[in-house]
Amino acid sequence: DWSSDVCSSDLGGCGCSSAALALSRIYSSLFEYKTLYMSLDFLASKAALDAESVSLSSSVDGREAVYSMLFENPSTAGKLVRDTFGVFSFPRDSFRNSLHFLAEEQLHRLIGILEENFDRIVLDIPLSCQLSLYAMDICDTLIVCRGWQEDRFKAGDELFNYLRTSREGVIVFTAPFADGDPADIYGRFGAEVRSLAESIEGR
Repeated sequence: DWSSDVCSSDLGGCGCSSAALALSRIYSSLFEYKTLYMSLDFLASKAALDAESVSLSSSVDGREAVYSMLFENPSTAGKLVRDTFGVFSFPRDSFRNSLHFLAEEQLHRLIGILEENFDRIVLDIPLSCQLSLYAMDICDTLIVCRGWQEDRFKAGDELFNYLRTSREGVIVFTAPFADGDPADIYGRFGAEVRSLAESIEGR
């Protein structure tokens, strides 16, 4: 059975993207789930896997991959990239991330296509994105990331307390520092995210 997790925060610098990518890599390399990482951040540079970590490239960019899946051929073959941890993702766009601009109905259709191909889908989505509420509504687990700095910690706590009154499956994650290295899944940051993954999986 497939499941989806959403990592979100209402402020930048809370370690949300680092946590989402590290979680994806732990699912893939340690739990052996076929995993897709999807960022809905506005900027393409923040939404794509690091170029040096990509082991399987795509012949199309992100916009072409999304368009093809939605309107031409729903197959994922040849349209995604994969990193050295085995995590799949949409290829990099030139500037703006095409996933950020999807309509709610389009994201619903896209998730419907992708869930047939993956065990786990991790969505990295800032609260400022218009699709954030929809993504939070459809996911199995909602991870609210709060930074260790006082201003970010307080904002994350307020968001967590608000969301957990309206739905189940809300988890708060405090990054041990602002910019953890999502590639270091065996280091301090990785240990925190591994504990997060184990709590989600009930291990």
